[in-house]
Amino acid sequence: MQLDSDSCSRARLARDWRFDGLFFFGVKSTGIFCRPVCPAKTPKEENVVYFPSAAAAAEAGFRPCLRCRPESAPAIRKGAQARDLYLSYRPDFDWRYMLEFMQPRIIPGVEEIDNTGYRRTFRIKSGSEGWFEVLDCPERHALRLSVHTEALDDLMRIQQRVRVMFDLEANLEPVRKHLEQDELLREIVGEYPSVRLPGAWDPFEFATRAILGQQISVKAATTLAGRIASSCGKECGDSFPEGLSHFFPTAEEMALADISGLGITGKRQETIRNLVDAVLGGAISLDRGQALESFVERFTSMKGIGPWTAHYLGMRALGLTDAFPASDLGVRKALAIDSKLPSEREVNRRAEQWRPWRAYAALYLWKLAAKKENKKEGNK
Repeated sequence: MQLDSDSCSRARLARDWRFDGLFFFGVKSTGIFCRPVCPAKTPKEENVVYFPSAAAAAEAGFRPCLRCRPESAPAIRKGAQARDLYLSYRPDFDWRYMLEFMQPRIIPGVEEIDNTGYRRTFRIKSGSEGWFEVLDCPERHALRLSVHTEALDDLMRIQQRVRVMFDLEANLEPVRKHLEQDELLREIVGEYPSVRLPGAWDPFEFATRAILGQQISVKAATTLAGRIASSCGKECGDSFPEGLSHFFPTAEEMALADISGLGITGKRQETIRNLVDAVLGGAISLDRGQALESFVERFTSMKGIGPWTAHYLGMRALGLTDAFPASDLGVRKALAIDSKLPSEREVNRRAEQWRPWRAYAALYLWKLAAKKENKKEGNK
């Protein structure tokens, strides 16, 4: 494992258990090596040297610590080249809701969901590639992340991206209390109190998927995304599980791809090309941490991109919790009075009271719209 000393130092000083087993450190003044979660007195940085494994520390002449017991750290399953990590979250986590939301939106060949968990292929810019699986372990208040890859260099980066993807850093209590003040949302928030914001593994992949979803059904958009993956993306090896066959193409690969025969309208093809050019040219950033207003302004400056796409991308891929797709049909249906749909301006006015968590409000409005639709079907 290629060690970033600064990252290891921060994790060691924080005794962050999420990094337990990812690296070990030796203390030159004592000749002992430890896990990053060791409860012993924290040694000075100048006395510390980092190792990728307990074996490497032992080979360098360090003895195992009797307090943290390095031999009991989470281990790599060498035969499968997999690493199991536990990603903690604040109780509780509505895992069923998360899977139900993601299920109809997964990209065929790239992602897969069953009754227990989520799986997908991945590539990291450094060159690492593989697949991972995420399962819920409610008794531990954690998700179990199993990463399958030949290169273990990027495990820290992968686990952090998965934490973002499943909104594990969220403190839902203030979100609930705020949204419950609205009479319309109070009941649905009480019914689903542990809803988290479903994120995306890769912002470029999701931006492409969002463009495909403009003014067509979720099912149609996922079908088109699967066609892009299978025709333009790199194929996976035989070691990948059934259902995972391709990596989604990068912006660089999309720049060289021909998507004209995939059933995508000419307008959407042009918008995807505009996205690729903007990303590769640096005109558009898909990094997290941007201000909502400035991101929406820049993103909607591209031809073919409107506020719905920008806000949907913001809430799902960039973690912008105040993003809000006001023109979304499901949102408008949830807010309809006597079947009369409100205008986008009326929706935005209504949503002001939900700041700074309008993205979570959108999730609840989609739930409300689905309940309305089910009720209507039941009355037929």
